[in-house]
Amino acid sequence: MKLNADIIFSGLQESMELSRYGNPKHELLLERPELYDGITREFEENHVYVAFTSQLPANPILKGNVLVVCLGGVPPTAFYSHNNVCLILNQPSDLCTVFNKLQKIYNKYDAWDADLHTIIDESGNLQKIIDRSFEIFHNPMIVIGSDYYYIACSSVISERPELARLRPDKHNRVPIEMIHENLENAMTNQQTDS
Repeated sequence: MKLNADIIFSGLQESMELSRYGNPKHELLLERPELYDGITREFEENHVYVAFTSQLPANPILKGNVLVVCLGGVPPTAFYSHNNVCLILNQPSDLCTVFNKLQKIYNKYDAWDADLHTIIDESGNLQKIIDRSFEIFHNPMIVIGSDYYYIACSSVISERPELARLRPDKHNRVPIEMIHENLENAMTNQQTDS
């Protein structure tokens, strides 16, 4: 599965201190990472590279949407211009550790993608899709029909007391309080935007 700079940054940030520079694309376009060998000046489009800053060329040929994870300082500005992104580790680390952490991030999303395909192929069970996706988003989800009946919702909603307000009413419909709350929020946001 392809990822984007935001997902990679968040995944690395869970266990490493790092800074992000550049303007990332939000589409899922980035291929699995590779180690930069220092031989070429060309950096392929939609690629992720792990490199020591001292290896990076001063005038690289960046083909667009390149993400470089740098160890050992700040790289030349070209690496975080346009749609290129640079993640700089603010703590000492070795190339293998960083590369393996990146692989684990990709593995996590690949497993999720494969599980979703399996669920869809076997049963198409929306409840299973939502429950499996909670492990990725860490946010409860609700699928509601146009008639305000619950079609499916994250199992965690019925398990956690702090999420009780998201539970369906006794007729399996969206609680009226939740509808009022969402309408009030929408009206407040509309007034703020004006």
